[in-house]
Amino acid sequence: MYKTMTRVLVSIILLLGSAGVFAGTDAVVVENPWVREAPPFSKVLGAYLTVKNSGEQNRILTGASSPAFERVEMHKTEIRDGVASMIRQDTLEVPANGALVFESGGYHLMLIGPRTPLKAGDHVEMSLLFSNGDSLPFSAEVRKDMDGMGGMNMKNMPGMGGMKEMKMEGM
Repeated sequence: MYKTMTRVLVSIILLLGSAGVFAGTDAVVVENPWVREAPPFSKVLGAYLTVKNSGEQNRILTGASSPAFERVEMHKTEIRDGVASMIRQDTLEVPANGALVFESGGYHLMLIGPRTPLKAGDHVEMSLLFSNGDSLPFSAEVRKDMDGMGGMNMKNMPGMGGMKEMKMEGM
């Protein structure tokens, strides 16, 4: 009887412990992921998505990866003196009971060095990486450019009407 009780208790402890290990990613989901289609010779593409955190603790996003690209970086578009800059972000916070939005003109995933050309309708496998070691895999559909400006409607973006140039920092 003692051995049976010990086994049951050990099983319960292991089950509860493993539930805590996996609970982190259960609270975080990816919604509406997509990749902007680019000409076949493009060396850089953009990915957009929403990361929702229904958990009680903030989550720290430390990066992303995809077997379809040499590397994936997190960037933020900033406009200074009419110049749009893509600034690499080492970490981003996904707030508790909140969301982090990757969208054109703001935070986005920069997909660098495509291993093969992608066209509308293709799917790209990716993973988000978190500071606690969790990885959240997802699939993003490749979609056509919406307006000929890489999906960025410059007229509707604050400060973009007089944009002179675009540059990338931290690459």
